Amino acid sequence: MCNDVERRFGNSAATYEAAADVQRRVALRLSDMVLPHLGQRKTVFEFGCGTGLFSRLIACGARPAAFYLNDLSADMLAVAKGKIAATCSPGSVIDMVGDAEVMPWPSADAVLSASAVQWFNSPLSAVRRASEALRPGGIISLATYGPLTFRELREGLPCSYPSPQDWELELKDCGFQTLAFESFLLTQSFASRMALLRMVVRTGVGSRGEKQSASALHGECRLTWQPIMFVARLLG
Repeated sequence: MCNDVERRFGNSAATYEAAADVQRRVALRLSDMVLPHLGQRKTVFEFGCGTGLFSRLIACGARPAAFYLNDLSADMLAVAKGKIAATCSPGSVIDMVGDAEVMPWPSADAVLSASAVQWFNSPLSAVRRASEALRPGGIISLATYGPLTFRELREGLPCSYPSPQDWELELKDCGFQTLAFESFLLTQSFASRMALLRMVVRTGVGSRGEKQSASALHGECRLTWQPIMFVARLLG
């Protein structure tokens, strides 16, 4: 599955941002939530950076001395680094290609991610991994998607994405104090199934290990997204 995800996102590196409307809105909102809490965070680690929609907001808004950028796709990571270099100079940008669910994480003052952790086999494990990588008082800020996401494509099958309550409980169990937490629904409309499928191809989106099909959609197509985003501080 890891190789399949890498291939899908690598193939969409050049088209992702033009089609990623929901991801752009999520990145903007998450940056508004987290930037007031970053302060002078010297070392920031972002996993699943994609083409850097969120990364550029953090680089320009917080200007970390060391910005570790991770993505499964080397093609996506190259786009992100190039766009950061073209917009601001935050300090040292270190690229880390690989699967963030299993690879070592750098010690950091902040662990961030937008629209990526849902690809983990165990998304909630990111909270535990962040608690181990963060220095005392460090910040975790993630945006992901809840179990109502893409409900139109699952043909009645349940979704394994963690709920907002699952994330809140995991943060508490791992020693975090929640500073901000939001969950809401967004609906995208498409003129046809073909238009919907074009968005899927251009962005590489989808669920990991779950059946999805556009066959149940007729006429005008709608897609539900359930963004979940939060900012929390590691106690102790």
